[in-house]
Amino acid sequence: MSLQKKVTDCYLKLNNYPTLRFISQDTGMQLTRAFRILNGAPMRVSEYEILKEKIIERMSSEGISYFFLEESWMDLSTNELREIDYLLQKKLKIKKIKENI
Repeated sequence: MSLQKKVTDCYLKLNNYPTLRFISQDTGMQLTRAFRILNGAPMRVSEYEILKEKIIERMSSEGISYFFLEESWMDLSTNELREIDYLLQKKLKIKKIKENI
């Protein structure tokens, strides 16, 4: 799955699959541009950044801590990073198994 698809899917899920009008108002993108992005047109970096920021805002408002490895990797020990990596891999494997059932 492409990064664009992952970002758009995450945005849609967090916002309970909103209308195009909501997406346009929420992100500041034109309605037709939001439509094209959701239908696979290549996303610009600025649009990616907008959607990523909206995802982070939404997750924060729901009390979900968004972990930025690129911002905190220098502050954590190697063992702490391994532990986080292990937990994330375990969660992903469980999700993939559930999807294949």
